[in-house]
Amino acid sequence: MNEESRKASIWRGERVELRAKTEDDIPRYVADGVPDDMRLYGDGYVVYPASKEVMTSMNQKGLEYSTDDTCSLAVASNNGELVGAINANDCNPQSGNFEYGVSIFAEYRRNGFALDAVRILLRYYFEERRYHRATARVYSFNKASLVLQERLGFQQEGCQREIIFTRGKRHDMLLFGITAEEFWDKWGSSE
Repeated sequence: MNEESRKASIWRGERVELRAKTEDDIPRYVADGVPDDMRLYGDGYVVYPASKEVMTSMNQKGLEYSTDDTCSLAVASNNGELVGAINANDCNPQSGNFEYGVSIFAEYRRNGFALDAVRILLRYYFEERRYHRATARVYSFNKASLVLQERLGFQQEGCQREIIFTRGKRHDMLLFGITAEEFWDKWGSSE
């Protein structure tokens, strides 16, 4: 692929490119298991340490091709270095709603990679898949993700109070949403 066609890719942003996960990516996703900070941001519970075999098996599932609108993609810097992952889930094409999640490896955070990756994903779902709105769920203690939602133009729509208990305290789950129109108003169309 020449440089001009790479720049024109809907999967390429200013800082990152979204691509399929590969077998070669698995060791990086598995390297240290799940970092402690990511264990807390996961599915509402602290994840127990897992062996490399278990982590590899879990990541193998992420390589499967989706036949619906859900996806799990690698986030790579524009120089090709793997920096994290992004996914779209709970996709409802009839209603035009989906949720997203993004995770950037600790050493690559605060470089604009998450912002760029989410913008690429939202643009794709709004422009190519004709979805109408996106949702993000963020634990109240995840300050970086709260700032990210605000920078992206998401609006806080709700709060599930004291939904998670970790490190001796109860925390809220904050619900954020953005419509396609709000996204276009903030970021402009690709045309």
